[in-house]
Amino acid sequence: MNNKNLPLVTIFTLSFNSPDLFGAIDSVLMQDYENIEYIILDDQSDDFDCEAIEKYINSKQKGNISKLIVEVNPKRLGIVAQTNKALTLSKGKYIFNLAGDDQFYDEKVISDWVDEFEKTGADVITAYREVFDPTLTKPLFVLPKPIEVHALKNFSPEELFEFMEGYNIVFGSCTARSRNAVESVGLVEEKYKMVEDYVLTLRYLRQNKKIHFFDRKVIKYRQGGVCAVDNVNKQYLEESDLIFNNEVLPYSKNKKKAIKKYKLWRQGVEFKQKANKAKSKTLFSLCYGLAHPLFSFRKINKKLREKRYS
Repeated sequence: MNNKNLPLVTIFTLSFNSPDLFGAIDSVLMQDYENIEYIILDDQSDDFDCEAIEKYINSKQKGNISKLIVEVNPKRLGIVAQTNKALTLSKGKYIFNLAGDDQFYDEKVISDWVDEFEKTGADVITAYREVFDPTLTKPLFVLPKPIEVHALKNFSPEELFEFMEGYNIVFGSCTARSRNAVESVGLVEEKYKMVEDYVLTLRYLRQNKKIHFFDRKVIKYRQGGVCAVDNVNKQYLEESDLIFNNEVLPYSKNKKKAIKKYKLWRQGVEFKQKANKAKSKTLFSLCYGLAHPLFSFRKINKKLREKRYS
């Protein structure tokens, strides 16, 4: 099919000292979809050469890049403001976010994703991402988890909002949106600096609109991104509190339940941080939940010892 007959899609990549930006770029260039607007925005990296990147793309692309924008932000913006800028610049019917340290899973990802949009009429489609080690060579696990996929496939928008009151399961790395969805939700206020995908999803669900699940791996996700749990810092947790108080709690039907869910998530994140800092394998295993068998066994054993010697 001639690329002029295909819907224009936008892929945007946000870069900040990305460990393998050219790997991300190559995964765009290898796509067999033939009508791509590619936007790369750099947030004041230590070493980013617009001219060299444009030259690289233009020399390697096979005619599938219809429009190219490569820019360095005049000042550091952060993830949310960068995303707003990319969405404002974008012209595509469908919009895909590829982080500067991730890669599309294979050469047919965009073609298959667009087909799914056109076939289903969906405005937001989320899919699987396969998580790899920091070198992007060793696959570790796949997200979302089965229970989360069940919720995405079967729950109403209201039920999915309730399911997500504690934490996000619709990640920007493996979620694409139509222009209709972007325009209906709008941009994210820049009082948020690090998290945009969770905010956009919560607002979309509050409009009583369904999120479609695409049963396909679309992204090779590099473990250890800015907002990965391993890298969570004080600013991220403070912003998470802000999002919960602004985007979840006022709209929750069961506020006590929502607060409990969020507290459990936050405690789990903080516990994992401490475990990672301690570099203890035992503590690391507990970060997946305080109901870990080893944790329960030690509590019971301690009580038995106390009872025995009391």
